[in-house]
Amino acid sequence: MSRVHCDFHCDSYSFFHSRITPDELGEVLRKLDSLCPNSVVKKPDTNEVDVNTDLFTGKVFFEINSFLDGIILDMDAFHQKKKAMLQHNGSNNNIHS
Repeated sequence: MSRVHCDFHCDSYSFFHSRITPDELGEVLRKLDSLCPNSVVKKPDTNEVDVNTDLFTGKVFFEINSFLDGIILDMDAFHQKKKAMLQHNGSNNNIHS
């Protein structure tokens, strides 16, 4: 059985740390709870949940994967634009120096 441990504390989801925010991770868990409630087991008295990926249907996997792909692609585009702006600003600074 495949299990994924998730915790809502910002510093404990290192796998996703550079890619999705805590709010986005929360949205993934809400989607899973709605689409495949048996796969999400909330631990009492903590912010932790276990996700049993063996219970995912193809549809659930596709929907969650599509959601995450959108977030990652948006983030990659943002970083590419930011890098281009920094490079452009750096070249302008060199001209005026």
